[in-house]
Amino acid sequence: MFQHSIGQLRKSKRIVAGRTVFLPDIFFLDPSNRVLSADSTVVARIPNACSGLIALLLVALLLFVFLAILGVSVLGSEAQLDGSSTAIRGVVVSHRHASAGSMNQGVLHYVTYRYSIPGQATAFTKEQFVTQTTYDRLADGDAVTIRYLQTDPTVAELSGSDSTNSIAQNGYFMTVFGMVGALIALVFLISHVWQFCRDDVLVRKGRLLMGEVVKCRADLAVTKTSLDTNNYGSPLRGSYNIELTYRFTTPEGKEIESSAKARRNDLVDSCLPELGTPIAVLYLSERRYKIL
Repeated sequence: MFQHSIGQLRKSKRIVAGRTVFLPDIFFLDPSNRVLSADSTVVARIPNACSGLIALLLVALLLFVFLAILGVSVLGSEAQLDGSSTAIRGVVVSHRHASAGSMNQGVLHYVTYRYSIPGQATAFTKEQFVTQTTYDRLADGDAVTIRYLQTDPTVAELSGSDSTNSIAQNGYFMTVFGMVGALIALVFLISHVWQFCRDDVLVRKGRLLMGEVVKCRADLAVTKTSLDTNNYGSPLRGSYNIELTYRFTTPEGKEIESSAKARRNDLVDSCLPELGTPIAVLYLSERRYKIL
């Protein structure tokens, strides 16, 4: 919320350019903006990018960057596995399959195997995604060849004809998904930060001017309907969107006409503002202004 001090509130029958004269019946496109006659203050809220949304985009950007870095790390491990000649024998211990997609339109197949590193008492167990052919061919108890990293025995995969290069597939997916997501989040973040800064300048340096409604139209976009016997079957839920055309005179004496849209469900059962209804505009220049 931002505050702009104005002079003593008093009625006026006409709009005077550059004067902070406010009528008691101003129509605010954003209902959270209102005139407080107690201290002669206009509380103006710019309904654009807020700090909460910017923080959310920043968190999303960091998560996507982390995912891309993780994918690159996985690809690095795969490259090391490709260059490793260390292979041992292991045994298949179980199988499983899972549905893929929101409509269960695909099936993913997994094989779990156990292997031991020579000279170590610890046995390692790992599950790996495989093709259906490999899944059907391998049975519990079958011996398989496993390739692993000597520096990290937990990084391993099936080798030879059983290999599906699953580590590389996961790495490519994480890298591409992370980079694309980070790029999209960055674009939105820059856009919202830019708009936030512009609105901040408008709020700090703008002037409050009077204007008037030229015309106002409304549209009810129904998202869920239900019959209300007390209201002749009108939709109970939806978005009541108004488009307001307004005009005001700049301090330089130029008349500007513009339009703005807003969701105003609170006006469903109320009369729309008529021609001449006073409105308030936060004005900085002929290109930088907002209706309150």
